[in-house]
Amino acid sequence: MAGTLNTLTACRAKALTTPGRHSDGGGLQLRIRPSGSKSWVFNYRENDRRRDYGLGGFDTLTLAQAREKAAACRAAVAEGHPPARASTSTESVTFREAAERYMKIRDLNWQSEKTS
Repeated sequence: MAGTLNTLTACRAKALTTPGRHSDGGGLQLRIRPSGSKSWVFNYRENDRRRDYGLGGFDTLTLAQAREKAAACRAAVAEGHPPARASTSTESVTFREAAERYMKIRDLNWQSEKTS
């Protein structure tokens, strides 16, 4: 992952249409599929194997946001953790708290009129 960082610009990334991988440096790549879909990928090595960690779609993640996520991934890899560890929360919650949060987010009504 050595080399120049921030080699892409937002305008250039938007204009790119050639399928393949287009590097921004530091492991951040813009991947363009033959279908034309674009996504941001963090590329790193683990146990002498190349690994990709998807950061998000081009339409939902700006270049600046992708760079921030890639920086967090680089830090996680430098500490010996997989990039997914960079985006996970270390907050400890009980099952009950997690279930209550889920129900609140989903606004679920767990009883029907028949069982009330």
